Amino acid sequence: MTDTYGFAPTEKMLTPTTLAEMLEISLRHLADLRREDKTFPAPVMLGKSPPRWSPATIRRWMDPAPTASCHFADDAAEDKVQPKATKKAKGAQRVHRAQDQAP
Repeated sequence: MTDTYGFAPTEKMLTPTTLAEMLEISLRHLADLRREDKTFPAPVMLGKSPPRWSPATIRRWMDPAPTASCHFADDAAEDKVQPKATKKAKGAQRVHRAQDQAP
């Protein structure tokens, strides 16, 4: 059994260090993301251990928002109307942009 990304549900939870490595950012940038980006997933807190994140939750957060277009037919032509893109915090945009530019 796998999730929508093909990974087993028994994946190890990500610590701040492993999450920063996965996102290819520093621990400081991760702390800034957690504080500034309202869309960043909340960690799972277990007792006194450091915060942890589910890899599937992070992958869902990293996926770009789906876009849909509406088509309206005029007498002369058909126009496409694009919905407004959702605005993410600067930190999330930097993470997504950096991963798009990765070789």
